[in-house]
Amino acid sequence: FFLIPILKMASKTLFLLFCLLGWIGLAYSSIISVDLGSEFLKVCLIKPGKTPIAVVSNEMSKRKSPALVGLVNGKRLLGEEAFSFAVRYPNSIVARARDLLGREGNDTHLHELFQNSFLFPKIVSDPATGLAAV
Repeated sequence: FFLIPILKMASKTLFLLFCLLGWIGLAYSSIISVDLGSEFLKVCLIKPGKTPIAVVSNEMSKRKSPALVGLVNGKRLLGEEAFSFAVRYPNSIVARARDLLGREGNDTHLHELFQNSFLFPKIVSDPATGLAAV
């Protein structure tokens, strides 16, 4: 009977030791953050060291990228590349995709937003979920 309190104390000590080791591991890890706006996208890297927070540059050495996505001739386009194709293929590039997330396809505010912004893709309802789709 005298071993039961010792075992309980040992299990608590082991639990606290594992928690402490977990926190030490987190102190040396990195975190990535994505800021998805309606028009632009930014990515930030938080890591231990001299510069703990850094905004990541894209392939054009810019800190923010256009929040555009498109599909042209079977090729997926994102950011700056989609921006360069937007003039030639306006019906294939989707802008303000963040505003579509979680919205229903028959949302009148969403249709007004896209018509007033002169954004070309047609918004329809997905037959399976009823959410907005392009």
